[in-house]
Amino acid sequence: MGCMQGRPADGQDGFDENQPLSQKEIQARIVASDVATTFSTDLVDLRYAFLSQRGYYPDSPDKANQDDFCIKTKFGGYKDRALFAVFDGHGTYGDHCANFCAEHLHNFVEKELEKYNKSGKIDVKKALKSAFIKTNEQLHRNNRIRDDLSGTTCILVLIIGKVMHIANIGDSRAIVAKQDHANKDKLNAIALSYDQTPYRKDERERVKRAGARVLTMGQIEGSAPLHEDWGDLKLGDELDEDGDPPRVWSKTENYPGTAFTRSFGDSEAEKLGVFAEPEIDVRTITPNDKFICIASDGVFEFLTNQAVVDIVKRYQDPLEANRVVVQEAYQAWLDLEVRTDDITMICVFLSGVSDVNFDPTAAEEVSHLTPRSEGARPVRRQVSRKAAQRGLVLAKGEDDNEPINLEDFVSEKTQAERDRILETLVGSFIFQHTNDDQVDSGEFEVRLGRTQEEIDSTGGEVVFVY
Repeated sequence: MGCMQGRPADGQDGFDENQPLSQKEIQARIVASDVATTFSTDLVDLRYAFLSQRGYYPDSPDKANQDDFCIKTKFGGYKDRALFAVFDGHGTYGDHCANFCAEHLHNFVEKELEKYNKSGKIDVKKALKSAFIKTNEQLHRNNRIRDDLSGTTCILVLIIGKVMHIANIGDSRAIVAKQDHANKDKLNAIALSYDQTPYRKDERERVKRAGARVLTMGQIEGSAPLHEDWGDLKLGDELDEDGDPPRVWSKTENYPGTAFTRSFGDSEAEKLGVFAEPEIDVRTITPNDKFICIASDGVFEFLTNQAVVDIVKRYQDPLEANRVVVQEAYQAWLDLEVRTDDITMICVFLSGVSDVNFDPTAAEEVSHLTPRSEGARPVRRQVSRKAAQRGLVLAKGEDDNEPINLEDFVSEKTQAERDRILETLVGSFIFQHTNDDQVDSGEFEVRLGRTQEEIDSTGGEVVFVY
């Protein structure tokens, strides 16, 4: 995993009847740094460590870890450069997509930077953008990896001297802990990236212009009213009430359903505007910056940016800080879900920062992205519908497969919503003969036609009724 070798983390065996995995089983799922490593330049000292924990999926206990990471110091042969990246794969072949990008993206970044170095004019933003696009093209061309409905997000931090260049596609995240001006004991979480999801109005409108529908699973299923009222959400601080985010869908089919608007791979979603062009932010490291956290959404699904900073600041060792954050995230998943995601984090402690020309009262340097008060994926604080349903079943001691009363999920629809549902249904060849009476009754027939004449007239013999 990743372009830096790790080992399974040490741990004691044990069993908690309230936990699905013993401590030994949890530790067997973890790959981590042996010890924290220090990389020093003339301008800043970086002390870093990584940790990645494979997710717990009760229906797929052997599912591979789809997260990956990459760490390169003395990047490109330069003594003042370091690259850190985290990849979060998804879909059937998500682990292959994440592995591929972790192996190849840094090579493209190095080549693109060198191309600009030779020209005598370094343009890091253009180099990063070009590297991301070329990596995506290379993934598409790889015949060994199916990336039509699989892919990976990526958050990358490239440090040159003491300037951070942050490139992001998807909903993995980078943050920096900055010492408060008024209270030296307080560290504030500063976002270095902004989640690209349909929660963001700009991203939502962009994919819609490319032909996408944006709906939650509940809206697709008809159990939630149609709307786009996802509010103005503050990055890493807002709360998600039910774990049902807006997703990207085809106009006529119920796929791909991505909860992000940029990624590597995902060639079907790419037709709907989900592409690999990164948003790039630039920030100079100052003496007030104490550490950087780069992590997959397995960390940030239930922990706010500030919560992560508050945990990490208690530790002097980035490896230990990683362990505790991942443990907290893992437990939060178990408390509110029936599974856990893969959870990966790189923690980089900052020290020895040159303070030449440093103004402690100066505003943050931002390249072109201003901190958005809208559109980031919120942090969840409620049990998902699936987890709530399972919890109710377990509490009653009933079988998981007991029929569900669909009336409990019915919601009234306006005429506009009914028209939109009918339009979507008849757009699918399966439901092309759907009529208003069937929509009113909620009853659908599956017919088998043996001749073209029979298909054109009655649709064929009724073989099943929904």
